[in-house]
Amino acid sequence: MNQRAIRRGLRSTRSPVILISRGTRDDLACLAHLHYRAGCPATIERVLRAHIEGDLAGVLAVSRPTLNGPWRAEAWPGVFDAGSHKQRARAVNTLLRTISRVIVAPSCRGLGVASSLVRAYLAEPITPATEALATMGAYTPFFERAGMVRFERAPTRRDLRLVRAMHSAGVRSPHRLLETRCARRVEPALRSWARAGRATRRIAHGPLCEIAFCAASTLIRPRLVFCQGQGPYAIARKEPDARA
Repeated sequence: MNQRAIRRGLRSTRSPVILISRGTRDDLACLAHLHYRAGCPATIERVLRAHIEGDLAGVLAVSRPTLNGPWRAEAWPGVFDAGSHKQRARAVNTLLRTISRVIVAPSCRGLGVASSLVRAYLAEPITPATEALATMGAYTPFFERAGMVRFERAPTRRDLRLVRAMHSAGVRSPHRLLETRCARRVEPALRSWARAGRATRRIAHGPLCEIAFCAASTLIRPRLVFCQGQGPYAIARKEPDARA
């Protein structure tokens, strides 16, 4: 039976039973190729898995967070932005974890698997504060459905440097980087941008078109982070702006 037939069968039932349990790296590896980011997170501290009718429907991975997150000053004022660098690092490592992957099998998408996985983790988190950085969160808002609060991420320094170089060269839109003649105008800035990121450093001396594609994708995609806390770290849900 193909995946489309499975999806129709599952949706014909009123509400499929989603069973969540503690998983392993092997569960994550089974679905990792379906995620828009290649490879696995650098650190993995917990994996949850979801089953529907005995089949692996989805996985969630939790990792240690990056030490520098400017959005945290808004989400948790005074918690991660106070004290010395050492004190801030200790607070991040002690109080915070990141949901680094949520992957759902194609045949089970649209059934609430992702939200169920996030809710299950938030019910018993490793730390009182949790965050998730997600590009796809703008299009599939399962983090918000699970109770997390959405924040906008500020551009990184390397992105801002690249944008300034683009404007100076008359390249006004990230989409224009996909044109060879525009990419060549800012080639030094593009290669500097690639060298400044751990994930793109390997392509810094490679074909310009590959760097330009990565840079354009980064600048175009939404920059969102989702946060949730318990006890003294609870975050009030943001109300929509009435002027919007």
